[in-house]
Amino acid sequence: MRTSAIAMAALLVTAFPAAAHAQRAENRFYGKAGAFFPSVNSNLRIDGDNGNIGTEIDLESDLGLPKHKALPFGLIGWRFSENWRVEAEYFSLSRETTKVIDRELAIGSTTFPIKGSVTSGLSTDVYRVGIGRSFASGPNYEFGGSIGIHFSNFAVFAEGVGNIGTTTGTLRSERRNQLVPLPTLGLYGSFDIDETFGLVARVNYFQLKISDYKGQLLDASVGINAMIHKNFGIGADLRYVDYRLRATADDFTGRVRYDFYGPFVYAVVGF
Repeated sequence: MRTSAIAMAALLVTAFPAAAHAQRAENRFYGKAGAFFPSVNSNLRIDGDNGNIGTEIDLESDLGLPKHKALPFGLIGWRFSENWRVEAEYFSLSRETTKVIDRELAIGSTTFPIKGSVTSGLSTDVYRVGIGRSFASGPNYEFGGSIGIHFSNFAVFAEGVGNIGTTTGTLRSERRNQLVPLPTLGLYGSFDIDETFGLVARVNYFQLKISDYKGQLLDASVGINAMIHKNFGIGADLRYVDYRLRATADDFTGRVRYDFYGPFVYAVVGF
């Protein structure tokens, strides 16, 4: 899926020299809001004290978090000159469930035994702000590059009766909350097929190691929108997001990886 998303985004960016937003090239202000319907894969490891390595956990299989859930999504942009624009985007995913686990799980300082009931959750808020410059544009197309930053704020918890060392049968709660900024570089493109339909594509990528953190982000999308009115339209895109973090900080040691892939539908305005 990751390869397909990159290939589709690259194809449209190459074939249609264009822009990373679902609006016409002449719009000065634009925005879109809707819902993202992804399949979610998330993996987690939280290490304990004294170098104790936690269990590699598939949150959907091991802890029963839902694999599918609709996410709210929103984006706004301002073209402040002929070739420059700024954008801000947000989407969020929150899941929580209770499951009787079928294997022993070491999470932080706690070991949750097999056949124990564990309540767990993972919430992720993703914010993106960026500035872009169009390198080539015409009456119906635009192509450019961008630089920005993604803020990923994740909060994870696991609660249940667990063991700490030789102490057994203790009600335990392991919680971690982390805000991680990652800079990104990207390409964007849009091509207006006619007065109604337009194609859009975008890809952002970066990996970086700073101090106790190492992160990587890939965000690619490709789609089509229809302006059913001069200032209003609808659209549908296919999107793929792959986020990875490794940390050796005092407040969190371990790693997190999640990927979302699937369609999102939205309403778009431009004027």
